[in-house]
Amino acid sequence: MGATATVAALGDYFVQRFNLANRDAEYKKNRVTLARLRRDAKRLTMGSAFYETIRVADAYSGSTDFTTGMSVYNVSQTFRWLVGTPFAQYGRLTFDGLLLKQNDTGTIIDLKSTEADGVANGMLDTIERNVWQDGFGDLGQISVLGGSAAVRVITLTVASDVYNFLRGMPVVFNASRTGAGANRVDIYVVTSLNPVTGQVTLTRTSGAGGDVAANDFAFVQGTKDTAGGVAQYMPGIPQFIPAADPADTLYGVTRSGDPAISGWRFPFEGSINETIQRAFSKMGRFVNRAAANYCVCLSTNDWLTLSLEPQGQIVRDPTAMQRFGVDGLVVNTPYGPVTAIMIPQMRDGRGYILDWTSWVLYTLGNLPHVINDDGNVFLRLAPGSPTGNNLNGDGIEMRFRLWTVLLCNNPISNSTFLTA
Repeated sequence: MGATATVAALGDYFVQRFNLANRDAEYKKNRVTLARLRRDAKRLTMGSAFYETIRVADAYSGSTDFTTGMSVYNVSQTFRWLVGTPFAQYGRLTFDGLLLKQNDTGTIIDLKSTEADGVANGMLDTIERNVWQDGFGDLGQISVLGGSAAVRVITLTVASDVYNFLRGMPVVFNASRTGAGANRVDIYVVTSLNPVTGQVTLTRTSGAGGDVAANDFAFVQGTKDTAGGVAQYMPGIPQFIPAADPADTLYGVTRSGDPAISGWRFPFEGSINETIQRAFSKMGRFVNRAAANYCVCLSTNDWLTLSLEPQGQIVRDPTAMQRFGVDGLVVNTPYGPVTAIMIPQMRDGRGYILDWTSWVLYTLGNLPHVINDDGNVFLRLAPGSPTGNNLNGDGIEMRFRLWTVLLCNNPISNSTFLTA
């Protein structure tokens, strides 16, 4: 079979695999947060922008006095998220010319399918992580800078942030977590990870500045903010339910500490168990308890701490694995039992009580999908570029894309709290 026929057959295979409707159901697999989020794949196809109206309070007119009751009327209170362009993420898969000439379609599919899955999984894992970010997308902060300029060994300030790094990931550094500080010249790639010590080993691939410093923040290359602190990733749960009373504008809404538009914030109350109980005693009436689609979300270390707290009312939830895909602990509250689960992407020190019925992930196309808007599944690589392709760029590439926007349509039914 000639190369042209092989490329056409490859294109048909990958388009069917990634682009046909309902072919991306596995995006939920082993991803606790994405499995809980309600998904809307239609709204973003209906125009360049849309409003999502959130009702804060119903209209009110009531009094024991007839004259007052008939004359006083307060209209309902609402606010509207304004969603414009969704947040994009891109990936690619390359096929060198020699591979295409020497092998038939079936062999190439066998060789490249696992690699294609890896690209797709990496993009989905990034979405899962960014659901738990505030939009700026930093991977973590350097606490101790070791190694040499050629091979850096960095110890992270938060050890669990090591899970944000993936082998082969290109990494850059900046003095600010918004990317608005001093840019570092050197570019690295992740070569090994140590989750026990919270260390990441990186090998330099470009630059000779040797200017990475302790307290710098790491970013995936191409995702660091370049100016003005404009977030490159979609706002996640911590931005909708911030740790401090906000004074910002999010999706066109000017926010304050009002729980109706920014959720609840609770202090630590002696133990994680007591903190959850007191938090839910205040916010429980606003949660859709009938839907039974709410829970406490903790980092793995904070979940373990909760499990070890010497309080008899904490027991295992036998239904958690079926409902959430992970083990759960039951915390008894004035509004009934609440299940606490662990989220690998969460950082230690802060937990959340989430009503999943109030969250929706808007998507455009499959997660992810092959870019073929113009019918071109494959594009020829430029000579000698991109760096690292076999045969000095003699080959073709297939490009992946996904578009997402996360929204909360009832912030008051969600909260965040300190775990220590």
